[in-house]
Amino acid sequence: MLSRRRAVAGLAGAAATLISAPGALRANAQAPLQPSPPFELTAHDGTRFRTDRDFAGRPMLVYFGYTYCPDFCPSSLATFAAALHELEDAGRAPEDLVFLFVSVDPQRDSLQKLGEYVRNFHPSLIGATGAQEEIERIAAGWRVKYGRSKGSGGEDYLMDHPIYGYGLNRNHEVVSYLWHYASTKKLAEKIEALSRR
Repeated sequence: MLSRRRAVAGLAGAAATLISAPGALRANAQAPLQPSPPFELTAHDGTRFRTDRDFAGRPMLVYFGYTYCPDFCPSSLATFAAALHELEDAGRAPEDLVFLFVSVDPQRDSLQKLGEYVRNFHPSLIGATGAQEEIERIAAGWRVKYGRSKGSGGEDYLMDHPIYGYGLNRNHEVVSYLWHYASTKKLAEKIEALSRR
């Protein structure tokens, strides 16, 4: 039986072959990096948190997605987790890094569902959700575009969402985008750098 770490590494390798698919929203590579407005949500364990209070002074890796995502969410999270494992194995991981998965599908992503989902990737990964209005407010502040995919209906609808993670320094300024198709080594370098900027 494969270990979870080896399974994550396998998913990360497969992620490198994904280029484009419905549901993917790309960032403008030339977009200026910017501060990220603080927000308040509920973690998958039921704990309410506010980023500028509970995670103050800590670097953050934030990804917006949903648990029913068939491709980019699992591949992105697996790739980020593989990069974190590489840093941990080398003793270079930011010990206070906040690894956050924010659901853009609160209608289906219950706390229980989020908890079961994030356990598949990394022990430090926090699943977060809230009321629809809270998600909309966060998305507006972070300039995150998301919504139901065109032509997607019924209970098995798909969501459009970014396919990159946000790397935040200790001042909670967005200093890098982290792409699912980047090499594990490159992502590890970017994640390690978050604690130094």
